[in-house]
Amino acid sequence: PFEFTKGVSIMRDEVQKLTTALEAERRYEVDEGNDPYVCMFDNMTCIAVGTLFLDFSIYNLPADDDEKTLKLRQPVAPFQNMGVLEMEWEPLPGLPDLDGNIPDGEVPDILEPEDLLGKPWTYGVRIRQAVGVPMVCKEARAHFNLFGTDYESETVEQ
Repeated sequence: PFEFTKGVSIMRDEVQKLTTALEAERRYEVDEGNDPYVCMFDNMTCIAVGTLFLDFSIYNLPADDDEKTLKLRQPVAPFQNMGVLEMEWEPLPGLPDLDGNIPDGEVPDILEPEDLLGKPWTYGVRIRQAVGVPMVCKEARAHFNLFGTDYESETVEQ
């Protein structure tokens, strides 16, 4: 809704500027950022957010069943429920290659958080589906913040 309202407001301003230019018989050119197509169609919208605590990852464990369903909510007040995200977190022995093949090897056993120091920490995240989200999307992607660093998944088209 905010992006639409903002787009409409920009369009109204542009109509006023164009009207003024026509009345003054001057040339007027719309800035690229205020182009109607850009304002109304070429934007990304955050419709839902969720929080998952990664305590299990300190021990190189997979997510428990109750951690595989992430409740989603609106990112702004009134913070209504927006469905759920079904996902899995699985520890990996190393980074997958460019074809997505996971290397052979063992995931280190971690009994105490200090045991992780100096050892690899690699997880695979598989998003199965978003259920109950009240909007059909052409494209979707996930944004993660892990320990103060932002990550984004590849964009998935439907």
